[in-house]
Amino acid sequence: MLVRRLAPVLVCSLALVGCMTGQRPSLSEAPVDGPVGDPAIDAVLEFLESPPDGSAPITAGYEVLRKYGNTTTEAEVVRDGDRWSLTVGNLRYIDDGGQRSTCSLRRGRCTDGFDETRISDVLTTTGFASTAAIARVRQSALAATA
Repeated sequence: MLVRRLAPVLVCSLALVGCMTGQRPSLSEAPVDGPVGDPAIDAVLEFLESPPDGSAPITAGYEVLRKYGNTTTEAEVVRDGDRWSLTVGNLRYIDDGGQRSTCSLRRGRCTDGFDETRISDVLTTTGFASTAAIARVRQSALAATA
């Protein structure tokens, strides 16, 4: 008998609580290109997405942290137009206008394609200075609230 009386009250209470909390949050697709609206961020994105042609090669040096041992490894990115290379320790990843290869500097041999597993012990990927950096800047700009 008590359950019969409480059931309608419980259903109405749940319905009212659901109505009072408003629209539920949802995920949306972030734009993958185009300006984000902040002139400084747009300038950085433009430079990362399409560096100036005809200029000298752009070189950037990094220290990347190894996952085990808490040691660092030297990394270098060199970009010359649509060609770029990433050197991490004794490995070099080369993108020669779309033709990709992974090279061992110690052995002097290259294989076709990017073998990401070869740098799995460092906290980075081959896109950390390009595609991943662009995605991170875009996401941070879109998530900024102030």
